[in-house]
Amino acid sequence: MFFIALFPVFAAFVSWIVFKIFTVILLEGFYKKRNELGRRIADLVAEQDLAKKLEQMIAADQIKAYEPLIAEKISTFLDQKLQKKLPVLAMFSGDKLMLQAKEVVMEEIMDSLPALMQEIAQKEFNNEQIAAKVSTAISKLPAAEWERKVNTLLGPILSKIQMAAAILGFILGILFVLFLVLYYYIFLQGVK
Repeated sequence: MFFIALFPVFAAFVSWIVFKIFTVILLEGFYKKRNELGRRIADLVAEQDLAKKLEQMIAADQIKAYEPLIAEKISTFLDQKLQKKLPVLAMFSGDKLMLQAKEVVMEEIMDSLPALMQEIAQKEFNNEQIAAKVSTAISKLPAAEWERKVNTLLGPILSKIQMAAAILGFILGILFVLFLVLYYYIFLQGVK
């Protein structure tokens, strides 16, 4: 009778082992199909229309937020670097001339920079190119690093599945023992 009491523990252990083997086989599939998964992830990225989102990020109103930073860089360039590179210009530079130069340069940059960045983004970052870069990046990952990333991503989920399998096995083991006890008392007690 003592061995019957151990049956739920045995069932839990067997269920856990079966699902452990299942998860190892599942992970091996992920390891071997890295290139295919890379292509599928790249397709998902392409469907998100990241090129359009990138264009929105570099729109004129977004670049306006960086105008003070750009103005500071232009000011530093005109006040320090340009005068060092062209000493002749330093003789003619006055506060008014430098201020006008800064205004003209800033106006030109702020007018042409959004269009220039949009053009670069359209040529260099369309959805297909982004997808190709994602696919290539995944394909070029070393096998050990790919396995580590897959384990990091799927490990907690698969551990929970294994634990759920052990709990389910334990519950089924208890139910089996209950059915055995009921069978014994209903059918075998009546035979005596």
